[in-house]
Amino acid sequence: MRRLAVLAVALVVLAAPSRAGAEPPVSCGDAFDQSQVRRDDGKLLDARQLLRVCASRECLPTQQKLCTEWLADVDARMPSFVVSARDSTGAELVDVKVLMDGVPVATRIDGRAFDVDPGPHSFVFELADGTRAQTTAVASEHGKGKVVSVTFGQPPPPAPAPPSTSAPPPAPPEPPPDTEEQHGFSWSELSRHMVGGVMLGGLLQANQTGNQLQRRCGDVGTTCTIDPEKGGGVYGFFGFAWKYIGVDLLLGGSGDGSLPSATSPSSNGQWSIFRVGGLEAIRVAASVETEIVRAKLALGVGLSERVVGISGYSTTSYISGLGLLDASLSVRVSPAIAIMVGCTGVWEDAGQDAVIVVPFSRTPFYLFSGSQILVQPYLGLQFGP
Repeated sequence: MRRLAVLAVALVVLAAPSRAGAEPPVSCGDAFDQSQVRRDDGKLLDARQLLRVCASRECLPTQQKLCTEWLADVDARMPSFVVSARDSTGAELVDVKVLMDGVPVATRIDGRAFDVDPGPHSFVFELADGTRAQTTAVASEHGKGKVVSVTFGQPPPPAPAPPSTSAPPPAPPEPPPDTEEQHGFSWSELSRHMVGGVMLGGLLQANQTGNQLQRRCGDVGTTCTIDPEKGGGVYGFFGFAWKYIGVDLLLGGSGDGSLPSATSPSSNGQWSIFRVGGLEAIRVAASVETEIVRAKLALGVGLSERVVGISGYSTTSYISGLGLLDASLSVRVSPAIAIMVGCTGVWEDAGQDAVIVVPFSRTPFYLFSGSQILVQPYLGLQFGP
């Protein structure tokens, strides 16, 4: 009888009766999905019952693994109460019926704890003659065995204090209102949606104007070749993600270059044209997911800063706004870690300022100019929900 309220909540989730008969058992997939919703809503009793379903041997191995880990977390967070009652002399009472939130939880007091959901709860203690006493208590996560106690009857009045000739001490100032609770904002709730990640990418294609070796071969030789662009970069991001949308800040550095060459009857040469720099962008993402896999598409805007040059000669630089498109696929390997594979396309504008003068060119030499499109596949890790 002590855990009647707790069992009632669990049975509603798993096998509540109806006029048409008992509902069918909860499936592994439904239990997997619903348990996360109940847990995040603070319904830990419901979540525990559902997690026991998807952690059973009848479910997929991945479901069993994740649900077992989540079940241990829910059990650790689950608060519990111990009820106690005394008479006006301070003696403990045993034959007391206890109701919590209108539901009987004990027909007599035996000192044992019972699990409850986090949050405020109301209690009614009733003696055999119908005398009642009421109180309230708040259950906090990880709070085990919190005592909820009432006293029946009026205790004897305390002895009068001797008269004091000194003025009473001033009352302590009232604490400022809790702004977080006042506005319904919770940093702990927001922290559950934090995500981050790191990626290592390679250059798939650089579609660009500039690099005038082919168009101005007569300035430097009679036969010209341009080696394909090669490069890569390292990126990281931090932000927040919910079930279908997210926003984050992307930071990264990358470099690319080629080895153009020119030959003539009198001389030949090879030069290394390079570009290095960084970028910062704000991205907004939309995603769909299953129990293990998440697909995400993100759009972003930001700035890029580049240094360009020809090795052995001189360098210049440009700063540009950028737009990016990112597509990725993540596979969860634990509740908080996923392996991520994706591809990012970046557009930027080098303008007409990336110009240097080199001995083998009769006029200023444009290394990069106009629109630049960089496409980089990557492999990385994502951290968070």
